[in-house]
Formats: sequence, C-alpha cells, structure tokens
Amino acid sequence: MLPAALAPADYKTKDELEAAKAAAAKKQLPGIPFYNHYGTCTQETVWLEPQTTLSLTVIADGGKPVTRTMTLNNLAFRDPKPTAEGNASSLVASISEAAGKHDHEVTDKLCPANVAKNWSAVQAAYTAVPIDETPATISANETSHILVRISNTADVGTAVDYSRVYYLNAQSPLIGTGTVDAKLNPDGTLGEGSASVDDETLGDVLTAASTVASGGLTAWSTVAAARITGSATIQAATAGGNGPFSSPASGGRPKQPACEAKDGWPEIKESVEYDFAIAPAGFTHDHKKVTPLEDIGGKCVASAPVTDGSYTVTPVGDGSKPDKNAIGVSGTISLPKPKDSAPSKP
Repeated sequence: MLPAALAPADYKTKDELEAAKAAAAKKQLPGIPFYNHYGTCTQETVWLEPQTTLSLTVIADGGKPVTRTMTLNNLAFRDPKPTAEGNASSLVASISEAAGKHDHEVTDKLCPANVAKNWSAVQAAYTAVPIDETPATISANETSHILVRISNTADVGTAVDYSRVYYLNAQSPLIGTGTVDAKLNPDGTLGEGSASVDDETLGDVLTAASTVASGGLTAWSTVAAARITGSATIQAATAGGNGPFSSPASGGRPKQPACEAKDGWPEIKESVEYDFAIAPAGFTHDHKKVTPLEDIGGKCVASAPVTDGSYTVTPVGDGSKPDKNAIGVSGTISLPKPKDSAPSKP
C-alpha cells in the first residue's frame, strides 16, 4: 500500500483538493515503485457434454420436404434401461433401414408414422437442455452420463500482488552520488533493477543487480478443444433375403393413399423418400479455481473436481453437415518431369 503521506484522503471541498494536489506535487516517492509476484495453485476440471443431432426429411410423392430435427444428450445412447417407446438406438435403426427413395412399394411399415414411431418419445426423454453450472447439477449430470469428465489437473503458477507496492531506492552518501536504474514489466513488476552508491571519500562503489520477477502472469493452462468427428452407422438385421420393407407381391398402384397424414408427417400416395442425417457435436465445460499457495500449505495437487470458481462453456464440432457425394482427399501429387529436349539438327 502507499505510504501514509502519499495515501489519498477524502476532501470535502475543491479548495482542499487543490491544496492537497499542490502539496503532493512537492513530495517525493521513496523510490521506483513496483509490484511483486506470489505463488498460486490453479486446479482445472474439464467435462465433455456429447450431443447428437438427428435430422429426418420426408419427401412425399416428390412434393415439399418435411423436416424434423432434435438434439439428444449423451444419455440417449448410454441409458442402461431405456423404455420400449423411448429407445433412441431402435429409432435410429428403424430410420436408417428405411432411408432412401421408395417408388410404388410403399407398405404400411414404410409410412413415416411407423418409420419414426418413437420420435416424439425419444425427444421428450433425451432432449439436450442447457446445464446450470452449479456443483449439484454438475454432479447429477456426471452420474447420469450426460457429462463425461475428461481431465482434472493442478498446476503451480504465479500472479501479481497489486495490494502491496515496493520501492527500489539507494541511499545517497554524504559525499558522492547514488543512482537507481529499473526496468518494469508490463504488469508493473520489476523486470531488472540496479542501485549504486559512489562514495568519493571511501572510493568504494556498491552495486546490486538482480532479476526479481519473470514478468507477466503465468498463462493459464489450456485444454485443446475436444472435437467430435465421424459419423454413426446403424444397420438393422433383416430376416432372409427380403427385408421388412420389401415390395408387395402384387403389382399396380393402390387406389387409396398408402399412408395417411399422421403425427405431423405428410400423406403418402405412391412414393416416399427419407433423408436421414446424424451429426455429433457438444460442449466442453471448463472449471478453474486459483488459490494462493500459502493458503493451502504450499501443496498443489488435483483433488476433488472443481465445481465452483470460474468456468467456460465452449462448443465443439464444426456443426457442418457432411456431403455424402463428396470425397475428401489430402496429400501431394507429383507431376512427371518433362523429358529432355532433343538436340537441334544442324
């Protein structure tokens, strides 16, 4: 803190303030001011929140597409006891098996209401919702596998103590000169300093130079953003050579609509096309807590996960829909070298 003579006071009038400014201008600091560092322990716990977005588009008789989308939490595919109506894996298998275009072969099993029969039940049971970053909520979501803990670390670092001001000075001799040289870091700590006294009577010069700070706050440790990549493919077994969605034995077009409009899906007369996409994504939940080393006996260890302190929630996954008609290629291609030119004829 500042010396008492330099500490700000509470002035009631403008004249008192101006008088104080004039008096302060005549005062001198006891030296070059700087700040010091102190040791810290930064504990960091990171959770991954995997999510899966299902998107189903139904095109009835070449008409306007009808699309429904839902984003599920990690429990949807990790639930040890899913209900028959809310089984997300069964839903994905059913839609994956019916994916594609079906002309003049629409049976009852190919109707959208049957293909996506469990859509609403799965959505109601496992829709991803924002997580409240409180200790109780984090613990409950980790227990239910909605959050997956991926790291719990502790690192020793430093921070600047702005509550105390230090001064670098040199006492002048009776005969001679005293000099002080200091270089400060951007955070106000002393990067390099020296003090010397030239006593002409004794002919002795005292010099002290030391580096007392490394400069700058220690950068926080960072967790590379987790990235969920890839695609999910689920195949449902079919009995014998014909699947449950095989064409009817009798030819000819049905006189009545093959599928009635139901559960928000369109009516199907003769043909239907299903476009099904699975997009993995999610978030990372990064919690940090910084404690002075002197408050924890100088020991910095990763103990219980951090559920308080500061936190950052970061989305992972690029959110782009893969193009099934595109092939990604990486690498280099070496072109053939040109042949040596033939010598010219004389």
